Amino acid sequence: MKYKPNIDKVVRRYKAYWQSEDVDRPVVVINLETRLDPQDSYYHSDFDKTLAYHLKKFEERIDLEDDSIPQISTFSYFGHGFMPSLLGTPLLLESGSTWSKSILEDLESIDDLHLDWDCESYRLFKDFYAFFNDRNGGRFAVPQHAAKSPGELFADLLPFRGKQSLQIPCRKDEVKQVIETFGIKGLMISTSCQNVAEGNELLKDIRKWSREYRDRHPL
Repeated sequence: MKYKPNIDKVVRRYKAYWQSEDVDRPVVVINLETRLDPQDSYYHSDFDKTLAYHLKKFEERIDLEDDSIPQISTFSYFGHGFMPSLLGTPLLLESGSTWSKSILEDLESIDDLHLDWDCESYRLFKDFYAFFNDRNGGRFAVPQHAAKSPGELFADLLPFRGKQSLQIPCRKDEVKQVIETFGIKGLMISTSCQNVAEGNELLKDIRKWSREYRDRHPL
């Protein structure tokens, strides 16, 4: 990999980590300060600008022998608000990331939530993968979007009152409904995102390691 000459060693360390095996040293990722303007990588930035921003960052880190993997991720671009946006909440760009605008006032409103595969954010998501996968040329990875738990996805849609999220009293059966509803919707979004991301060999390996780790360490 152009921007990670020792990528084979890095991959071996990650595999050893997920398989709970000994390796030459722990996985280490160094946070390197940059003078580049991060706004060029924010949501709705031009893809060409976003690409140029990340390539400059990769150049800055090329001599670091840590275990960071050069990547241009949908999460760094779309942020926390992407998954909720498929359920109808607008994306708000604040403090360098996207956030959700609350659309749930009570538990009864959950039944009205439907996945919108034609929404702007999902169309842009697919364009993102097509653009960056076409241009990576083995220089960087384009990983799968970070998934959210059912509770996180539910909380993203709740209104806030000051610094506290709205407290909604729940019976046991209602809690089960929330978990099942957002678990299913979250799985559908994650599966769709995974299908969009297919073709990235490094990504497939990472998914495999994750499955093996879960098999060896069940909850």
